[in-house]
Amino acid sequence: MRCRLDVMGFWSKLWPFAKADLIAEHPAAALETFRRTHRALAKANIPHAMIGGLALGALGIPRLTKDVDYLIEPEQKLRVAAIMVALGFQQVEDNETFSSFVFDVYMRVDFLHARSDRTRTMLHNARREQYQGTEMLVVQPEDLIGLKLQALKNRPWHSSDRADIERVVDSYAKQLDLSRIRDYCQVLELPDELERIIARINGAATG
Repeated sequence: MRCRLDVMGFWSKLWPFAKADLIAEHPAAALETFRRTHRALAKANIPHAMIGGLALGALGIPRLTKDVDYLIEPEQKLRVAAIMVALGFQQVEDNETFSSFVFDVYMRVDFLHARSDRTRTMLHNARREQYQGTEMLVVQPEDLIGLKLQALKNRPWHSSDRADIERVVDSYAKQLDLSRIRDYCQVLELPDELERIIARINGAATG
């Protein structure tokens, strides 16, 4: 069954590149890369929302990360590529689903293309958050869980994806729209993950 989140191959294709020789050795590099790329994209009026590890931080959930991930409209990918090259990045991936760039092989920036109604809605509903003194669009907690569920489906051996889901649930248990999370689990055929999330929400409510 083809996944309807647009990201069936996104995380699995990125994983081989997620090695020490292709990413920054210190999370501060990710923060500086975020600032540089966000400023350039905002100046060009290109809608973009933070996803991935930095999105957790923007939602008030501390999380070390070594790369930067954005959600963008697919129609903007050529403009984004031109901006990234102008910033000194080299493009290493380019397809319908995502595009990726590295800087001196130390820093990686990935752009997920919002091709479906579901991911376009994610981008449209992204909310403004303050992150490290910068105002930034960040996908909603339910949508971040959805993306992490997709990542978990593609690479079930990677324990950090489930840990990230648990962090979001613990931090937003009383605010989460469970119907949206249930929808993601149904689309991705992950009933066991839905049960885990519901149990964790209930545990947070009674804790």
